[in-house]
Amino acid sequence: MSDEERDRLKIQQAALAKALTRSTEEQASLQEASLAGLDAGEIARSAETLVRKRISQTRSVLRGTARILGEEFPTEFRDFEANHFFIGPEAIWQDAVEFTQWLARRRSQPAWLRDTLKWERARCLWEYRTSWFSLFRLLYSI
Repeated sequence: MSDEERDRLKIQQAALAKALTRSTEEQASLQEASLAGLDAGEIARSAETLVRKRISQTRSVLRGTARILGEEFPTEFRDFEANHFFIGPEAIWQDAVEFTQWLARRRSQPAWLRDTLKWERARCLWEYRTSWFSLFRLLYSI
C-alpha cells in the first residue's frame, strides 16, 4: 500500500468513526465522511442502528428505569447519547451508569424514582467491576 493510499485510508477511517458515533455535529461529520468518499446515507443508517442497539442494551440493564419511563425511555436516551459517545467494550455498563446520573440531574424526580436510579446505578457499577474482576481472576488463575 502506498503512502498516499494509507493517508486516504486514515482519513476515511477517521471520518467513518466520527460519523458512526454520531458526534454533536452530526451533519458536519456525515458531510466529512461523504467528502472522504464514503456513502453518507449508509453511514447515517448504520449510526441509527448503533443508537438503537445502545438503547436496547441500556434498557435491558436498567429494567426498573425502563419500566418507569415507558415509551419515554428511547427519547430520553437519545437526548443523553447526543453528548455521550460510545466508548468501547464497557459501553453498556458505562452508558447505564452515566444515563442514570444524567436522568437524576435532568429532572426533579419523585423520591421513588431517585431511589430506583441510585439502586440501578449501584448495581451496574457492581456488575461492571465484578465482571472485570472475575475475568482478571480467571486469566491469572490459569
